Amino acid sequence: MRTTPEICCCPRFREPLRVQDQNNLIGQPHGEIYPVVDGIPVLLPDREERGRVAGTDWSGVHAGGGTAEFYNQTKRDLDYYRTSLGDTANRITAWLKDRQTAGPTLEIGSGRGLLQGLGDDYVALDYSLTALKDYIDPKYPRICGTAEQLPFCDNSFAFLFTVAALEHVPRADLAFEEIHRVLKPGGVAYLAPAWHCVQYNCEGIPVRPYRDLTLRQKWVKLTLPVRRNALAKAIWVVPGRILRRSSWALQGGPTRFRFQKLAPDYTNYWTADSDAASRLDAHEGCLYFRSRGYDLLNPSQGVFRQILSGSIGLVVRKPK
Repeated sequence: MRTTPEICCCPRFREPLRVQDQNNLIGQPHGEIYPVVDGIPVLLPDREERGRVAGTDWSGVHAGGGTAEFYNQTKRDLDYYRTSLGDTANRITAWLKDRQTAGPTLEIGSGRGLLQGLGDDYVALDYSLTALKDYIDPKYPRICGTAEQLPFCDNSFAFLFTVAALEHVPRADLAFEEIHRVLKPGGVAYLAPAWHCVQYNCEGIPVRPYRDLTLRQKWVKLTLPVRRNALAKAIWVVPGRILRRSSWALQGGPTRFRFQKLAPDYTNYWTADSDAASRLDAHEGCLYFRSRGYDLLNPSQGVFRQILSGSIGLVVRKPK
């Protein structure tokens, strides 16, 4: 098990961990116990969920609409895990040179392991214990945890990346706070969630027949061509971004990451991102890091480009 106190900490109290025995880690001094399954520490902050994830045989399909059940099932993972990420690995590798400090690399939401091994001293973190066991090479540290309470010490990583993962985090604002916390001064983060996920995909409205829909859902389905139109979306979104940026310019100081909560469907995987829990705005990500003094590497520092940012790979460098 390639996890050390220098890499990991108790996610509840942010205190050091030590090996209690081959099957458990223990936090010091609070004594919080974290099981180790097949060499993978289960560092989930909720005790009940931690025990259920570690103590369940996920080799079959488990009914139910719970989050843990959904992501740990083994026979439906191709529905919600991507099988290709195009040239994302090349883009991430290109940004690695912009970090201004040395240290390990963290991937938040390692999934099927398509990007495993990138950067120095790569560490894989995923909410799904099954995915870590099935897809991540044991030569890399594998951590079962949540982005809302990362089980790592402050200023731990020189490079951090996450692709198609943060939209599945119910408290996305906490995930951004945690990314800020664990990134080293001078470190670089590459964030490419599925920006702007929508509730109608969670409800399967694009693929379900009209006869199965409520009156409200029928109206949404009827107006999908407008809702999906790029110009219509810009007219709806851009004025709000301008107001948000103007408000921050007047008030100054660090701003909290704002997002819209979605109602994910963990029973029926209707379409892409039916399991999305948060609607994230790329401009809000730009503003979050800009307000903390980060260098915005992509998009550039220009306010106009940030206000018009769409489905981008947001790249930021933490101030030293």
